[in-house]
Amino acid sequence: NPVGLGFNGDGNRLAIPLFHLSRYQESEQHFRQALTIFGEQSLEAAATQTQLADCLRAQGRFDEADPLLRLALKTFQKVAPEPSPETATCYNVLGLNLLVQGRAGEAETAFRKSIGLWQRLSQQPGAALATPINNLANALASQGRYQEAHTDYEEVLALLSRTVGTQHPSHATASNNLANNLIREGRFSEAQPYFEHCLTVRQATLSDDH
Repeated sequence: NPVGLGFNGDGNRLAIPLFHLSRYQESEQHFRQALTIFGEQSLEAAATQTQLADCLRAQGRFDEADPLLRLALKTFQKVAPEPSPETATCYNVLGLNLLVQGRAGEAETAFRKSIGLWQRLSQQPGAALATPINNLANALASQGRYQEAHTDYEEVLALLSRTVGTQHPSHATASNNLANNLIREGRFSEAQPYFEHCLTVRQATLSDDH
């Protein structure tokens, strides 16, 4: 689903496939319908608010997404166990919404909170942790902090290698991100093998899909 949350209200069941088809306006309508079903202070409502905010973000409606995410976080803090994957996911989406508005410092804080929660949730970090670490690296890079970003991009690659394997599309994306960061650092020859790996995996994926 849009942000990794899976409550099964009728509106959500319809909204999530529409989101993946980039039919955001229709998806939004069904998320809003689902919100009329759940109680205001429920885990289901907060999860749907997070999903709706992600849908609004995809439409460029960042100012509308922000208050929904902050409301969802307040609800998660009241009704969700601590730590919870729902809260971790919501912080990550909040970070994305802030980053796309150029608020990289605030986004960095949100991503770090998401990372901290995922780390507390599991002694064996999984692929879910790679997402906010990658996003944190993007936030650092956008501030010109390339060496810090480099460390995080390498951690993402290591996590994905252990969890989904080196031939997964997510690993290709992470390789591309690290390569771009190496270019920004002026380390051109080091970037080349990461670009080549990304291209190889993506070509194989396209071949599998067709």
